Amino acid sequence: MARTSRKNIMETVNTSKAYRAAAYVRLSVVKPNESSDSIENQKKLIRDYVEKRDDIEIQAFYSDENSNGTSFERKGFQKMLSDIYLGKIDCVVVKDLSRFGRNAIETGFYIQQVFPEKGIRFIAINDRFDTVDGTTDLTFDGGTGIRIPITNILNEEFVADIRRKQQASIDTQIREGKYVAPRAPYGYIKSSADCHQLIPDPEAMVVVKEIFSLAHQGISISEIVRRLNLAHIPTPIDYAISKGLEGSYEHGDGSWNSSSVKYILTNRTYTGDLQQGEKGILVENTHGALVSRDVFLQIQQSCFRNIDTSKSASKTPAPENPLKGKVFCATCGGKMQRRKGGNSGLYFFSCITNNRKGSGCDTGMYIREADIMTQVKDAFVQENSSATTPTSADLAAFICEAVREIVVWSYVNI
Repeated sequence: MARTSRKNIMETVNTSKAYRAAAYVRLSVVKPNESSDSIENQKKLIRDYVEKRDDIEIQAFYSDENSNGTSFERKGFQKMLSDIYLGKIDCVVVKDLSRFGRNAIETGFYIQQVFPEKGIRFIAINDRFDTVDGTTDLTFDGGTGIRIPITNILNEEFVADIRRKQQASIDTQIREGKYVAPRAPYGYIKSSADCHQLIPDPEAMVVVKEIFSLAHQGISISEIVRRLNLAHIPTPIDYAISKGLEGSYEHGDGSWNSSSVKYILTNRTYTGDLQQGEKGILVENTHGALVSRDVFLQIQQSCFRNIDTSKSASKTPAPENPLKGKVFCATCGGKMQRRKGGNSGLYFFSCITNNRKGSGCDTGMYIREADIMTQVKDAFVQENSSATTPTSADLAAFICEAVREIVVWSYVNI
């Protein structure tokens, strides 16, 4: 299994020899289990090589662990470049070209342009490249200069071939009805006997079934959200974290919202079917269902048909909202949502804390967007001492740069 940690290490060593070498090592995410490419083995190989040389001494080790070779945006590599530009390093030693990088164009750019311009000697031990002999100089009469671009292309093709094989394997698993995503959807867990098999989660499936039941009864999504929060049901993210499930999670505010409920209500996985991959390959009856297909289809038609129709019927997109994420309720401190008045067609902001949490805002706040912009305009004029009327672009820039939050001077919603 690929490692999830990423280490970027620089070990400093004193030097007094002619060449101050940067020993660069990298552990690829493509081959994490091959001991020959481990960080320590690479370091040992480089140390053994340098010990036999009289003109090179290692100035520092730079390492990138669990780092893809097709990108050069690696912390250890960038630190090495920085020290090269600062004049601390004039030689780079790697195990082989594949450890340096697997992108043919960028690898060639550094080895054949950047390093020669900076007077940097480059050594790839296993590939027997040493630029002190001119092997990267394309004008070199020996003709060995062409070996580096060819090797780089082969390294890049190696990565592309692995990706093709991995994708082919994943596609085969999808067609066989195996679950291929890294985490099971809320309401399911992966079988301990087979990581590609979903089984119902005894705790979370109760919540999922209740969500579908409420939607089938005609309860609105906002009301479902309100009930979940009133009942203090942990969100899918909080539930996963509480169970110690692996993964990188974006922490929310601990409250259910319409997006999380919509995701459940529109996810066909809960019918016992799997639809996966870029082509949306469908395989039925792969695992236990939490809702029948008939009920699922009825919910799609009743809850989401009107939403899709209204979106397709709307020919003019909503104007850009420079106040997004910056308007807060003066009563409860919650974020306010921008909405469009049905009759007037004007935009306003309202507090939706009660709709989402069922409580928390005693008054429920409301304010017209035009009133907020008037306040912003006045603040802009005062700060800039401007006699001219600010444009919309001026106000938008002012909001982004100067106003981090707008605690609303709200009206009570009537």
